[in-house]
Amino acid sequence: MADFIHLHNHSHYSILDGITKIPELVSKAKSFGQNAVALTDHGNMFGIMEFHKECKKQNITPIYGAELYIAPKSRFEKDKDEKYYHIVLLAKDNYGYKNLLKLVSLGYLEGFYSKPRIDKDLLQEYSKGLIVLTACIGGEIPSLILSNKEKELNESIKWHLDVFGKENFYLELQNHFLSEEAIVNKKMIEIAKRMDISLVVTNDTHYLHKEDSKLQEIVFAIRDKNTLKDPNRYRFPNDEFYFKPPEVMEKLFEEIPEALLNTKKIAEMCQFELKFGKHLPLFHIPEKDTTDSYLARLCNEGLRKRFKNEVPPDYIERLNKELELIKKMGFSNYFLIVSDFVRYARANGILVGTGRGSAAGALISYALFITDVDPIRYGLLFERFLNPERVSMPDIDVDFQDDRRDEVKEYIRTKYGYNKTADIITFGLMKSRASLKDVGRVLEIPLDRVNKITKLIDNKTANEALSDIIPRIPELREIASKGTKIEKEWIEYSAKLDGTIRNIGTHASGLIISDVDLMEVIPLYRDASSGLVSTQYEGDYLEENGLLKMDILGLTNLTMIKDCLSRIRKNHNVKLDIESIPLDDPEVFKLFGNGETMGIFQFESAGMTDYLKKLKPTCIDDLIAMNALYRPGPMDYIPTFIARKHGKEAIDCFDTRLEPILKSTYGVIVYQEQVMQIAQVLAGFSLGKADIVRRMMAKKKPEELDKIRPEWIDGAKKQGFSQELAEKLFEILIPFSNYAFNKSHSAAYAILAYQIAYLKTHYKLEFLSSLLSLNMSSSDYVRLYCQEAIKNGIKVFPPDINESNWEFRETIRDNQPVIIFGFGGIKGLGEAFSDAIVEERTLGGHFHSFEDFVRRMIKYPEFKKASIEILIKAGCFDRFFSIEKILQEKANLLYNLDAYISAIQKKMEDQKSGKMGLFDGSEGDHLYLKNNIKPLSLKEEFENEVSIFGFYLSGKLFEHYSKQFGLLSHCSQEIISKLSSGTGVLIWGFINNLSLKIATNNKTYAIMSVDNGIANLKFYLFSEKYEQYKSCLVENNFVMIRMNVTEGKNGNQFEIVSIKPIQYLPQERFTELHICLENNDTFLPVKEHLQKIKKMAEEPSSRGIINIIFHVIANNKSITIRSSDKYRIKYSTDLMREISRITDIKGYWLY
Repeated sequence: MADFIHLHNHSHYSILDGITKIPELVSKAKSFGQNAVALTDHGNMFGIMEFHKECKKQNITPIYGAELYIAPKSRFEKDKDEKYYHIVLLAKDNYGYKNLLKLVSLGYLEGFYSKPRIDKDLLQEYSKGLIVLTACIGGEIPSLILSNKEKELNESIKWHLDVFGKENFYLELQNHFLSEEAIVNKKMIEIAKRMDISLVVTNDTHYLHKEDSKLQEIVFAIRDKNTLKDPNRYRFPNDEFYFKPPEVMEKLFEEIPEALLNTKKIAEMCQFELKFGKHLPLFHIPEKDTTDSYLARLCNEGLRKRFKNEVPPDYIERLNKELELIKKMGFSNYFLIVSDFVRYARANGILVGTGRGSAAGALISYALFITDVDPIRYGLLFERFLNPERVSMPDIDVDFQDDRRDEVKEYIRTKYGYNKTADIITFGLMKSRASLKDVGRVLEIPLDRVNKITKLIDNKTANEALSDIIPRIPELREIASKGTKIEKEWIEYSAKLDGTIRNIGTHASGLIISDVDLMEVIPLYRDASSGLVSTQYEGDYLEENGLLKMDILGLTNLTMIKDCLSRIRKNHNVKLDIESIPLDDPEVFKLFGNGETMGIFQFESAGMTDYLKKLKPTCIDDLIAMNALYRPGPMDYIPTFIARKHGKEAIDCFDTRLEPILKSTYGVIVYQEQVMQIAQVLAGFSLGKADIVRRMMAKKKPEELDKIRPEWIDGAKKQGFSQELAEKLFEILIPFSNYAFNKSHSAAYAILAYQIAYLKTHYKLEFLSSLLSLNMSSSDYVRLYCQEAIKNGIKVFPPDINESNWEFRETIRDNQPVIIFGFGGIKGLGEAFSDAIVEERTLGGHFHSFEDFVRRMIKYPEFKKASIEILIKAGCFDRFFSIEKILQEKANLLYNLDAYISAIQKKMEDQKSGKMGLFDGSEGDHLYLKNNIKPLSLKEEFENEVSIFGFYLSGKLFEHYSKQFGLLSHCSQEIISKLSSGTGVLIWGFINNLSLKIATNNKTYAIMSVDNGIANLKFYLFSEKYEQYKSCLVENNFVMIRMNVTEGKNGNQFEIVSIKPIQYLPQERFTELHICLENNDTFLPVKEHLQKIKKMAEEPSSRGIINIIFHVIANNKSITIRSSDKYRIKYSTDLMREISRITDIKGYWLY
């Protein structure tokens, strides 16, 4: 057993100051034969609970501490020239631990100024149960020694002795081979002898191994935004700040062995068990009620409101049963707390979600309006939420519209007290890409090199350890093994920093509520920018401390619904109650069945859309099931589910007695609740026990299953089922239990999706305008939803200086629905400037010219040249120019913007003083055109739009290329999705969303989209194709692609045959002309089209080598008809123009 214990250790919770991970710290101490170790992070206790658990796991005594900062005067004084001192505090008992909580908390809450500072007043108040060490040379006593302030030194020592007592006060000796330490240590030893004060030895550890010192330097440089070559950067003077072996420490301090032994003495003084209690808040109820009776009263009132005073008997029976169970479990108070803040939200017009998680299975939740899902109507189970045979704390998550979620949190803080509520801290970790970028900057690796490498790590892989990623990415592997010395260090240090804490954040939804001042239970932290108070412990550790955690979740879809309802009310004078809409609207189910689910929560993915078109849902139960099935595992059963719905496969419920459980899902086991109900009906288990059995089956532990199997079979026999069926279902349910989904959650979110679909069905214009406004920060979504609007017959007008607001705005123009692009969808344009434009428009009317805009807006502080350039590039001033001069006018504005703004300012000054204006005379506003700037090219206009919007909005370049190549290929995405497998297709367009990935065979492949305004297709180019065509794969390049349609699991996919730059398209040789026709009642009969084309092909001048192939679309499928060789044609623009003019041809292309 070592005679030395480390008492001064910083982990990576001393953020960007230490780099030691806690499991490594504890393991290293144990490997040294030490039976205890301390954690003393700078100014905080962030890591204490992880440290506590890790020490218990490794059977080593945790010493809870912190190295705090002391303000020389008052913690409330903020003098930038005044330094702070360090002090190390260790808790020797629970009282000391609680005092440490308060000191650390108050450092953030009251004394924060660059650092969380306490003062001597606080130390005096909260000194009991603490051992104090004088810290490094930054401590008060060492600092006074170094500054030769003998009087102040003696006063300080006396103060510490008086406050902490001699038995708890230690003069700390350190030896990192610093000259200042030698001076301090000599004086400390002299003081200790003279005043009979104990000495103790520490090493100020910030990293684990001596060789990690350069890594520590890198971390300091990341923190301070320096590079390693910066001579003025902060760093340790040497490599001695590591977790030294006991024998090294004993050698360093061999002349004062008592100081070494005192480390063990302190460790023995600090042996105690942390005491955790329960700190659940109390909900205040009327005097005449108990908590249980008040809950019952609210629930009964709620059900009467739900059923207009005609509550069915089975609802009353179930409610009473649930209330009794909750009373026994002692959770009435919890439900009152949740129902109270939900009631506040509803009363204040904050939209509340339909429900979330298993809480929707409780009738009490429905009665209290916490959820909006009738659990009896949908067959939901209370026992899935709260199991009386496996009691655990209830967990009700509630969704609110995300733009007002903070109002609910503020209500809770106000009601229960700011000192009893707190947000929950989160720690941002360095991940692979972030580490590579941080370390790359510090080591001055060229930025383009860093960006190229980090782009190889996709979002899914980015959460893995870099050391695991390196072997799978050839470029990284090459650098790590064969790169330059600095490049190898780049990869090595980036990998070592993986998982190191980079920054602090706040959990978006979590909120802690306590019955006592939180500083009595946990340490608190205040965010310097927001001022919000949060816990210093992460969420997982808070329940262990006896605290109640609430999740006040924000859902953008609810904000969108609220916004859409507001637009509907404004445009149609209809006050729609989304919670009261009919849930059996055939038009809504038709929308789902047609796959028109773009923008519909949970149902808009391509795979889901394809299944919906096959399913053709007719009731809400179909949507609930699809929401549950569309996940890895159960997805394999979707074809069976669809086939059984349409009678193409027999429905098998195993036994007529199980039909009520399985009928709604056509005999397919979809939900966890079905597993429980089968266990109840077949084996005779209570629903509580059935839930326990479901969990056993999901875990698939053989020993547990072997225990329950005989009871299952015996129970089934007693219920009148055969042993054969009991055994069969037991084996079937084991895999099903693993992936069966929570029906309560699925039902709640399916109903929410239906509500959104109802808005899209009946109020498409308002819906899409809201959808665009709520997603305008994502150019990908804006592009998709603009395309969806156009597909639905709604024009999207580009941003306009006189029409646009911050949000997207819907209107009617010439009896046609229109959405006007919002300023918020323009990258780099701030909301404050947008507000200023709208304000000026409101006050002074529309702008009449670009000069008028500058003249009126220049007075606003938000007026900046960069913002004006963005508006010009976005086309916001195009209304002031004739169509043929737009590109010329834009070029002139962009080139002469500085001069033009100055000229307008000069004119305004001249007009104010009565002088003749610069623009007087015939040229007026157009003086700035004299520079004769070359007009913007269509390519430059295209690139400007992509940089401003993130995609191509106006379509000018598409129009240009359509004139050139539109007769060669004109085929929409909708038609391509219906073509039969093996069809060859020619498309053209520009590359967007290009990303490079690494396959499991460590070879690079590409994923990209190609967009031409009417089709936006996704392609995968695996290694061979990628290598073959990578020279063409440049973001925003226009290309032509020959491809073959192949049938995929979730619809048509596309196999690339060739890719070439678009300028090669006219030189291509074609042997096929593909023509698409749609055969249904709304179009002319197909035969009429065939006759027209036949007549054209029979003309002698049209004869050639190109075969005509027809694709007749019917019922979302394509029938291919190949014409006779005698109708082969030759290409001519006249012939293709004639074909393009046939009204009901849906697409055509040469191949």
